[in-house]
Amino acid sequence: MTHSDKSRSTAAIFRERFWPLLKKNAAGLTGEEVIAALQRISDDIYDAGIDDIWSGLSYADKLLHPDSFDLTWMATFAVSLKRAQRKLGVGQ
Repeated sequence: MTHSDKSRSTAAIFRERFWPLLKKNAAGLTGEEVIAALQRISDDIYDAGIDDIWSGLSYADKLLHPDSFDLTWMATFAVSLKRAQRKLGVGQ
């Protein structure tokens, strides 16, 4: 198994486990509230400069760390959904 095969396998396992978490963290929220959470975290990530860091990576570095940006974005989204649930007093 090559490095990229291992990375894809790890990323696939992560995503498989992550979707149920997002579903749980979105429970009780309306579609509009989920969209607001998406917009908030997108703005936060770009404001923090993550996109600039990713854009500045060399092609080789992007191949070594293909999921770094996605994982940052997904983790931030999960947190944002959880905060929205707490604010509204919904979810688990």
